[in-house]
Amino acid sequence: MAKEFDNQSCAVPLDGHQSEKKNPLTGLVEWLPSLAPVWCTDVQFLCYVPPQVTSTGEVTPDWIEALDIMNNDLRWLLLQSHQRFWCQVMYDQTLQMFLDTYVQSAPRNYDEWPKLPAGVEETARELHRRVYVTFVRMSTPKETATHYFSEEAYSSIIYDHYLFDVPKLMDLCVLYGGANQAALRTMLTSIFQRQPKYTQDLADAARGLVQILNKAADRCFELEGGMNASDLTDLILYIADISSTLRAFLEVYPSGGPHLEEAGLTERIVHFYESTIPALQSAWHTHKRTVQRAEHLKKRFRHAKCDFSWLVNSLLHLCYFDHATRKPSSSGNAVSDGFLHAASTILSEKAFFREFQKHFSLRDCVQEMQSNHPELDSTHFTFVLSALGDDVSVATGDTPSPLATLEELIKHVKNVLPELGDNFIKACLSEYDNDAETVINHILEGTLPPHVHQQGGSASKPHTSAAGGSSPVPKELPLVTQRANVHDGDSFDVFRRSDIDLSRVNIGKRCVLLKSFSGFSPAMCVGIWLIDVSYIIYMYMYMLMSVLLCRYESHWSGCTLWTHVYGFVSFRNYLVWPQVHGSTFATLYMSHAQ
Repeated sequence: MAKEFDNQSCAVPLDGHQSEKKNPLTGLVEWLPSLAPVWCTDVQFLCYVPPQVTSTGEVTPDWIEALDIMNNDLRWLLLQSHQRFWCQVMYDQTLQMFLDTYVQSAPRNYDEWPKLPAGVEETARELHRRVYVTFVRMSTPKETATHYFSEEAYSSIIYDHYLFDVPKLMDLCVLYGGANQAALRTMLTSIFQRQPKYTQDLADAARGLVQILNKAADRCFELEGGMNASDLTDLILYIADISSTLRAFLEVYPSGGPHLEEAGLTERIVHFYESTIPALQSAWHTHKRTVQRAEHLKKRFRHAKCDFSWLVNSLLHLCYFDHATRKPSSSGNAVSDGFLHAASTILSEKAFFREFQKHFSLRDCVQEMQSNHPELDSTHFTFVLSALGDDVSVATGDTPSPLATLEELIKHVKNVLPELGDNFIKACLSEYDNDAETVINHILEGTLPPHVHQQGGSASKPHTSAAGGSSPVPKELPLVTQRANVHDGDSFDVFRRSDIDLSRVNIGKRCVLLKSFSGFSPAMCVGIWLIDVSYIIYMYMYMLMSVLLCRYESHWSGCTLWTHVYGFVSFRNYLVWPQVHGSTFATLYMSHAQ
């Protein structure tokens, strides 16, 4: 027989108390620590698995039976005394496996539950509630004035026996954060304050999250162009689970934001979104007709994009604006520099910037930071605000809200592409879930699916006629006719004219017949015509200049040698007769011949 632990008569913590137990072999009474494996009851807790369904959609009888067993075992655990409960929690490995598998595999509120019979659904809800009560009791070091732990012992027990860890705490936030957010915040605050090692574990977990996002981006890049419906489903659900878990954790425990930011989570989320989400969105529009549970997947994908924007906005405010959560040792310069770096990163990634601006305002954040630190140099703030001035109209001012009507969406698309017909825009909006920005991107990039052009009517090809109605686009002209040139439309424009005067076109070297050569003999004219005229005239004028420069020096008084040389070079280059003191070279030649 063992004497149950009763601490009502003395104020001794459970970790320092001993209980007596009779040894069955010797028959002697022994005093043992109240926290020891000997006080455990042999109960084999089952591992939790998600609801199992048959081909007809009904839950299997084996899963229903296992659910009853788990529910009864957990009810028994919660009825145990303070000592028995903690011994079972600390030393029963099957209990820890059950709790771990439940928080990992239990359906989230955004998951699709299979239809359960009325009694089975009630049992599942009871089990869900009892798991939560179990973790609440595990996070409470003092149940009553006589049943409690010392602070040092409790912080060591929960950490050394792996009763809590950062992934488990994040899963608890996802499962119970909606209706029990205040109680969960108290629980997490107590755990992180009593055991500082969890804070370091959170920073390590943040670095692990960065690596997870990197691997997901690499996987998406590997599958780009060859992604099938199964790969698309896995990636979307995986990314959505990451974003939902992080958001739930920050909603419950905002003090963890600065520790996540130490690993560069904000910058990693922005780059991850820019490199992954557009590719997944393109693959989604390709496979959305063949993917299973398309509506559920579409909803999860939309929530993931929204969650990433929320996460970045929350991290900005928790790390740079909220004095209760940001590090007290951070100076004004360090805070502003970190914020401006994050803002510049958001601004440089256009896809994420557009999504961010749908829900928040980066300009308001920059202006708030500038007003909070007026003593800092405003150059960087002015630079970011000027960049926002260039892009914010595209991202916010002209972007319709998610609740915009179809007419507003069509008007937004036509503001950018006015030549499109209304029916064609409607077909594109229907294809891309009324996302006007995605429609514009795919039209400009020429990546519309073929079936969009086959929906009939004026929606088959985007064009608006002069009368205002829709009509098919004319066939695309050859590329050479689309190029602009300064000689477009002149007398030799062979691409746009068919009446080119071929008599003005010379093939090969052109032989210039010098007119007004009255002093030349007919034989010389024929020679000039038949022989390379440029070389002959060059040599002739070279000898003529040599003679004239010597013989008629007095006739060219006041004229320098370089003037005549310039005239000769001009003639050589352009085969024209340059003017020299009112006389041509032909006149000089005739004077010499006389």
